[in-house]
Amino acid sequence: MAQAIEIDQPGDEVDWSGIKLVSTPVGKRPDLSFNEVSYASLGELRVAQLLTKQRIPFVPDVRTSWQPLGGDREFVYVPDFIFVGKAYFWIGDGSLEPIHGLELKQRCSDGQYPKIGLKKITDLLRYRGIRIRLVDEMAARKMAYLPLYSIQ
Repeated sequence: MAQAIEIDQPGDEVDWSGIKLVSTPVGKRPDLSFNEVSYASLGELRVAQLLTKQRIPFVPDVRTSWQPLGGDREFVYVPDFIFVGKAYFWIGDGSLEPIHGLELKQRCSDGQYPKIGLKKITDLLRYRGIRIRLVDEMAARKMAYLPLYSIQ
């Protein structure tokens, strides 16, 4: 269903500087709308419905960026969902993971997620401390709830 991203992350610091919690226009479909927002896939639509039902505030498609230390290039990544105000625990697969948002991806034929998607999520964690949880697109369509719980 979901895949954890493993990385050595010193401390629990999250760098939100320069990130505006506003939705960025990306390949959305007008036929997949909920609360006056269009989504790119049925899985994204379902997750938006579940986040709303579970009263978890979020912004879809928030532009994030980072520049590696000593680098001159800025990297950009737009996660599908960023939670507003705080992190949540994702509980599942025998683990408890604090996360700041969700990304839906369809698995490849080998059952893994595309490497470029994994790299962007890993880099966002490495350079900003922002942890995004990968969720399988097909599984998201069938979910009755999201295993998310508030961090007090």
